[in-house]
Amino acid sequence: MKKLLFWIAIIFMGNNIWAQGDTLVINAHNETHLNWYGRWDNWVDLPDGSNDYHKILLDITLGCPTGGCSEWDYTVKFELLHNTHELDSILELAPSFTVNNNVIDTFNFNLTPTFLTVFNEQTASTELVKNDSLWIQQFNSIENPFQQTDSLKVWPANYYNYEFSSNGTILDSTLIVADSTWVVEYAEVYNVYEIILPFELARIMTPYAGNYSLNWKHTYTFDVTDFTSILKDSVKVRVFYGGWQDGFTASLDFKFIEGTPPREALSIENIYSSGMGGFIYGNPETSIETFLNAKKMNIVEDAMFAKIRYTASGHSFGGAENCAEFCPKNYYLKINENVVDTQLIWKSCGINALYPQAGTWLYDRAGWCPGDKTDTYIHDISNMIDNNDSIVIDVDMAPYTYDFNAGFHPIYIVESQMVQYGPMNFITEASIEEIIAPNNDPRYSRNNPFGTRPLIKVKNNGSDDLLSLDFEYNINGNETQNYHWTGEIKSLENAIIELPSIDYELTYDNQGEVRKFNIYIRNPNDKEDEWGYNNESSSLFDAPSVYNEFFFLELKTNKRPEENYLEIRNAEGEVVFLRDNMLESTRYRDTLNLDDGFYELVLTDEGGDGLSFWANNSITGVGSIGFYRAQYDVIEQLQIDFGSILYHCFYVENTVGIINNKAFGEFTIYPNPAKESININTNFNFSNSATVCIADVSGKIYLTTSLLDQNQEILINDLAKGVYIISIIDNGFKSTQKLMIF
Repeated sequence: MKKLLFWIAIIFMGNNIWAQGDTLVINAHNETHLNWYGRWDNWVDLPDGSNDYHKILLDITLGCPTGGCSEWDYTVKFELLHNTHELDSILELAPSFTVNNNVIDTFNFNLTPTFLTVFNEQTASTELVKNDSLWIQQFNSIENPFQQTDSLKVWPANYYNYEFSSNGTILDSTLIVADSTWVVEYAEVYNVYEIILPFELARIMTPYAGNYSLNWKHTYTFDVTDFTSILKDSVKVRVFYGGWQDGFTASLDFKFIEGTPPREALSIENIYSSGMGGFIYGNPETSIETFLNAKKMNIVEDAMFAKIRYTASGHSFGGAENCAEFCPKNYYLKINENVVDTQLIWKSCGINALYPQAGTWLYDRAGWCPGDKTDTYIHDISNMIDNNDSIVIDVDMAPYTYDFNAGFHPIYIVESQMVQYGPMNFITEASIEEIIAPNNDPRYSRNNPFGTRPLIKVKNNGSDDLLSLDFEYNINGNETQNYHWTGEIKSLENAIIELPSIDYELTYDNQGEVRKFNIYIRNPNDKEDEWGYNNESSSLFDAPSVYNEFFFLELKTNKRPEENYLEIRNAEGEVVFLRDNMLESTRYRDTLNLDDGFYELVLTDEGGDGLSFWANNSITGVGSIGFYRAQYDVIEQLQIDFGSILYHCFYVENTVGIINNKAFGEFTIYPNPAKESININTNFNFSNSATVCIADVSGKIYLTTSLLDQNQEILINDLAKGVYIISIIDNGFKSTQKLMIF
């Protein structure tokens, strides 16, 4: 019986149910418990296809079951089992009889009981033991040859009974002759069935989540509009969990957004479907090309556009080149025997939104990362369907031979489809796809809490290139800011646009207040948007850290400082502090002479393993980074297991004195003017947190360094000609001098 599911209509625009832009939410799985390599199927009642949908999204939320989440990274596939309404058949042979449910070609038996003579060693005598009876099941129905019509109880025959001596030696034998012999006959039966095709809607690799709390949840959103032609009526939705231990919960929600699509998805057809078992890679006896063979695909009527979706993830390692999980390999897309595109199956994991994790989460992999979506590669082949009734699609993998030195054979889990579309429905239409910042959704953790410059993902849904767009945005409905963007976004492509700095001082210091960012887009290409129901969006966000007293930044490098680059930028994106070319295992303390306002700290690591990563610490050592008060009290320690990049936003407010005070002490600079280097001579005592800062007359900082000696040399050969201000800052006091560089 089909599971009763609920429909929830969320109305975004207008008062009419099923107005343009309304969203219908349909739950397909509700916290389905995924454990021990299995599949879970639910029947779902979807719309009947009579309405148009501008977009269809699938939200997948993973969570922890009562026993906790799995500690390993496993594949989870989400599939639609499509009823094609096409019939096929399999020829099966129905036997005329079976014996104890087993088919025997020729069966000898007796209709009366038979006995077996055995020798009893304890009594040194022979005994007759009655044989167990057998059951013959008879199938004599012409209408249904597999239906049992009768049964017959019989006993074994055609075997030898032995005569024994007093010590158990076999003396002679007697054949127990069968009184009946049956020879099986077969009836040919064609088993007719409906063809059901699995279509992969989404694939996720679970995170290393053994240390996650029981209330952990994370949502992944997939655009499944390409599947519109089969996302209708009653369908079965499958979750396939590839884990070999108790794992996760999964909830699936389809979101049908009412309205005209940018172009109608006319059809979708599978090209390749490996299932969870994958296609073996590198086997010298069975090439992967046996599975990735050429497929003829028919062009549907009225199709004007087409694309190929190709989702591939490599698994198993330890053999040659650590394939297929840790070896980057290309595949080659061929249309009508010509190579039209090449794609590297590889994904960078050091920028994963779910970080840190317990395992090797930051190692780059073949098309996937722990806790992230598997990559789907898109190939536009619209120019190859013109004037063709069909095309031949083929994919070749880069050559590779497995050396059989790993526990499992390398495989690629591959799912690929061809999607065909009708004509474009809009000339000028733009949409807000995502608010990347400000946003407190965990999916955008790498960019939040943010400084002051919003990041917005915009899509061009029109046939014309998008060249200009007007933005309006505010926080909590306060004063709206306007921005006229110019650039270029091709038809059906996305772009991330950084907006000018927003004044959100109105909300950052009200800790109990809900912070809501609102944004609107208008006038694409200075024209009216042809479908305006996706032109506004909002997000909740968290305020950044607030530092309201004198502080300094401390960075301790690990043994690979050449991989690190540190910047602090102000609200306008200007670099006000930087540090690179550092020494290994060295502690750098920098007093930050910053005006009130927002700042962004960005620390990059080219090695992709942060300042600390458990698997590399024995080689790279452990670094640290944090903000401290002058008394060396911790204000905030930052994450050191961050992968490739660390982003941290903070606000400086009411800083306690960087006070110019001559009583603090004076210093001299020589030579002045200078060109290559200067010497600073101090006549006062200073603490171990004293800092030398060189800035231009506008206050932009170009160099900071610790003051270590009363007569200290500083290189200035990287600074441009001009007038600079040199400051010595220590425990909230500052002394300054002018410097001329020629």
